[in-house]
Amino acid sequence: MLPPTRETSARTALTVALLGLVLLSFALRIYQLDGQSLWGDEAWSLFHATRQSVSDVLRSAHDDGVVPPAYYLILHSWIPAVGQSEFAIRYMSVLYGVLAVPALFALGHRLGGMGTGIIAALLQTLSPFHVYYSQETRMYAQMTFLIILSTYFFWRLFTETASRAWKMWACYAVASALAVNSHYFAWYVILAHALLWLGDLTWRRLAA
Repeated sequence: MLPPTRETSARTALTVALLGLVLLSFALRIYQLDGQSLWGDEAWSLFHATRQSVSDVLRSAHDDGVVPPAYYLILHSWIPAVGQSEFAIRYMSVLYGVLAVPALFALGHRLGGMGTGIIAALLQTLSPFHVYYSQETRMYAQMTFLIILSTYFFWRLFTETASRAWKMWACYAVASALAVNSHYFAWYVILAHALLWLGDLTWRRLAA
């Protein structure tokens, strides 16, 4: 049996570290998830999501006019499967919060290597704000996860010459569309993507 190479050992350590962060992020976000009853905005989310049909959810969100309907639509499908207890309806945000950790690792890895990815994932795991919003029946954890995905696919499009770029474009479009339909603030990130892309394109043309 061949001894493990330094690269293999590093990959194993990285996998263990990332798995540990994912488990820690889950533990922090699941802790006392139902420790308090639903508060105002959470009850409002439940009000929209429990409309009788999809069209009713869309109409309710449109009439409210505060945020787009994507979160309410997903919660509308989630509730019949898990119920309406505080724990059950907040658990969806927990999942988004946990998934954001490996997603941010992947983005950080692309931007600055494995060390950057691990540090980014660690900060996300321990962030009190992210833990807090990952325990709310609101759209913030969902939007954050989708924005990380959107930025990951954008960066791959921006830095790689892929033979099948259409797949990256499709993933970017889906993640971005879901993000901006979760909360309007996501538009600021999409705008930043566009400005970076246009700035790079302009620079290349001037340098040509």
